[in-house]
Amino acid sequence: MLCSVFFGGGTPSLFSAQSIAAVLESAHTLIGLADGAEVTLEANPGSADAARFAAYRSAGVNRLSLGLQSFSDPQLKALGRIHNADQSRGAVIAARDAGFEKSTST
Repeated sequence: MLCSVFFGGGTPSLFSAQSIAAVLESAHTLIGLADGAEVTLEANPGSADAARFAAYRSAGVNRLSLGLQSFSDPQLKALGRIHNADQSRGAVIAARDAGFEKSTST
């Protein structure tokens, strides 16, 4: 029985919500998924979209891991991040608007 599922490495937010739902359904059928299991998906702030996040929520994802690192443009640039501070803030708002109560900035 799985207590946690983590979609990470690279940019799993490029997968459709339907693909994520199919993986979770297979995990539930083949292994078992505990009630209240934490299902996390890594997402890039530069491609944050409330509608897409809401679709992931409906697919069974209940926690987002946003690679924010900072809300400072100079720091983000120094870190080699491809998003900017406004996109970082927008990602947090999009996650909240999509109904995510659990999210992390790294």
